[in-house]
Amino acid sequence: MNIIDCGTCGNKAAESVTTDVTSLKECKIIVDNVPCYNCEKCGETMYLDSVAENIERIVRLLKNDMGAIIYTDYAKCLSSVSIKTA
Repeated sequence: MNIIDCGTCGNKAAESVTTDVTSLKECKIIVDNVPCYNCEKCGETMYLDSVAENIERIVRLLKNDMGAIIYTDYAKCLSSVSIKTA
């Protein structure tokens, strides 16, 4: 398990997964199983730059889909579009 320093409080943040929710004017995009780091002290969730870039790509790709709520899995999206892996 990888551990990094929290950018908010400086404590240790452990490797984990989370659900990212992006609310747009026209819809809400929910991406499950996103790799992240969670701070043990303050609870801050942090993404590696590559993961944040992938989430942005996923949102751009899916925001044009019809529907008010779009749910997807991070790993499944990575396999279906050309996105960098973490």
